[in-house]
Amino acid sequence: WGRWKDILTHGRFKWHLNEKDMEMICRALLVYCVKHYKGDEKIKSFIWELITPSKDGQAQTLQNHSGLSAPVPRGRKGKKTKNQLLLPELKNADWLATCNPEVVLHDDGYKKHLKQHCNKVLLRVRMLYYLKAEILGEAADKAFEGTPAR
Repeated sequence: WGRWKDILTHGRFKWHLNEKDMEMICRALLVYCVKHYKGDEKIKSFIWELITPSKDGQAQTLQNHSGLSAPVPRGRKGKKTKNQLLLPELKNADWLATCNPEVVLHDDGYKKHLKQHCNKVLLRVRMLYYLKAEILGEAADKAFEGTPAR
């Protein structure tokens, strides 16, 4: 999340996209995944906090990642939770008008594919954030700048 230049550099896109376009597409993908995610509410709220744009345009520090190192609940017999966590956040999310997944994602086949794999996508995003923030820490910034390891 946030490495839009790298995505544009390594991706082969049919159309010329800029960083704002890439951010909007990624945000729409994750909003779609959050809507269809069937799992832990902590992960859902973490992803929601990650994709919510900051008010002043500065990079935000995420407050809601305290449970990232805990294992993901597995199995079929989980507690049925009410989807009340997302509803108040959806009402306050005026930024959704610019990256509505139903508008941005046109292909129904791709939406079906994304719906089937949304749990995997969100867990992978969570894991990558955890690796960057908790394990690599400051070394991640040096690695992104191209500083050699030794």
